[in-house]
Amino acid sequence: MRDREAGLRIYPTFGPEDKTAQQFNFGYRAADTTANPYLTLAMIIHAGRLGMRDELSMPEPTVNTDPENLSEDERKVNSIVRLPTSVSEALAALKADDNLKACLPEALHYLYVTNKTAEAELVDGRSPEELRARYAKVY
Repeated sequence: MRDREAGLRIYPTFGPEDKTAQQFNFGYRAADTTANPYLTLAMIIHAGRLGMRDELSMPEPTVNTDPENLSEDERKVNSIVRLPTSVSEALAALKADDNLKACLPEALHYLYVTNKTAEAELVDGRSPEELRARYAKVY
């Protein structure tokens, strides 16, 4: 079974049969290239630990279903929540989530939110082409 819409996937590797079960690749599709990979991984691990602590069940796979085509009621029944579509929305979600705030030291959380808020204000209203050019120049 393959769930192509899953934000977090574990991919098997191919090789000698005696080692295949011991090897895998980890894929996270919900972050883009501007995300800090270390903070992203820390948040994923923290969220997984919270899920185990709270004994949350795994969501049902969305095999052969595009969540974009589901109604809001169908998404709600399947616990499918839209991810933020902008830096500002993502920061508001982070600030509102006490569980994720607990993942980071208070000073790091403050500095991260402050820095990303300034970045969001700097790029607000720019076209995708302007954003690409800006990031290409900076990085």
